[in-house]
Amino acid sequence: MRVSTLEHTIAIARDKKSHYKVYDPNNSNINQKFQNKQEMVRWLSKKAFNFSLVSSGSDKLDMNISVISHQPSPMDRNFPDKNDLLGKYITPEQKKLDAKLGGGLHFAMKFDDAEAARYILLRDSEMDLTLLDDQEIGRIALCAIARDTANALGELIDLVKDEKMNVLEAAFWSALSSGSARCIDKFLKNAHISEV
Repeated sequence: MRVSTLEHTIAIARDKKSHYKVYDPNNSNINQKFQNKQEMVRWLSKKAFNFSLVSSGSDKLDMNISVISHQPSPMDRNFPDKNDLLGKYITPEQKKLDAKLGGGLHFAMKFDDAEAARYILLRDSEMDLTLLDDQEIGRIALCAIARDTANALGELIDLVKDEKMNVLEAAFWSALSSGSARCIDKFLKNAHISEV
């Protein structure tokens, strides 16, 4: 499993005893092993990513989690379910799109994490796309377009209802003007946008 923030990436593997083992490419002296995911997350937040849970420190830890598997494996390795981790550790504030503060949705759109984007957009009543104003939906789309992250943008396009689809027309024109080829292709797969 690869865990990344905007500035740092580490790898986590499971051994035969189902312990979590951490590899930090920036510091080969780090050899951490954890019995369970709670201990691992605590270490990640306090040590690996210099994240502070105290009031004087940051109140957000934006992480991108990617499970990488090599098949067939001689041993059974059961990683935690990504949606379970997102549900447990992403706070309501982290689900909002805020370029200055980061946040789970900003991170998902920026790094083309379609799975996390869909989870956040679907599983939060505050993120109900029918309740978001046009400007917010446009900002979410533009965040993806700026980085040509078509997979995450595709999740937004799929979830926007017909009555809000006109909001994405401006984002489509932005993708055209910026030359975001992957995003343009994703937009054109939508029947409403392809008629624009």
